[in-house]
Amino acid sequence: DPDYDAANLIVHKPLGSGFQPATVPNCAVVQSVASRAGDGKVVAAEREPNAVAELTDYPQDWVPDPVNKTLTPVSNGTATGSVTVPKSGRYHVWVGGSARGKVSVKIGEQEAGSARGLLNNNAQFISLDDLDVEAGTLPVSLTYEKGSDLRPATGGYPFGIGPVILEPVADPKVVTVSPADAQRLCGRSLDWIEAVR
Repeated sequence: DPDYDAANLIVHKPLGSGFQPATVPNCAVVQSVASRAGDGKVVAAEREPNAVAELTDYPQDWVPDPVNKTLTPVSNGTATGSVTVPKSGRYHVWVGGSARGKVSVKIGEQEAGSARGLLNNNAQFISLDDLDVEAGTLPVSLTYEKGSDLRPATGGYPFGIGPVILEPVADPKVVTVSPADAQRLCGRSLDWIEAVR
């Protein structure tokens, strides 16, 4: 934003966590930020939630990590499950982790992209494709192929892969209200909220 001036910021509160950059905050949080605005404004970014896939069926030798929603693929194979998409629209597909071999994702009947030889730091994601997706529960598959041991980066122990996340492509909508009207932000899915001069 060309009009943004950091000197006007009183308080900035990020609201998402984990795999969800947005949440519906407790109204007390909204009011707390509004109380700091004085004669200024309350600004918030409305954002649709991500859809996080649950991969529940996978090869017997793959190692699950339910806390981080990853699977470590010790062999070639396919993990399957589902994702519940709250609203029809265009989504960007991400898969967490690192891929020594080839990782391919399919959402419903659509190929969502693939990646090979991408080594990430912890809690990083691999960008795949954009898809038009209908609301509802859809099947998801994640296929891992180790590939040739002569390829660079394929010879070590595999890394955890996952989760598969569908992120709405639409930009967050920035909403500005007076501190007295901040309760209008209650019950909305917000990425962040701030008080500004």
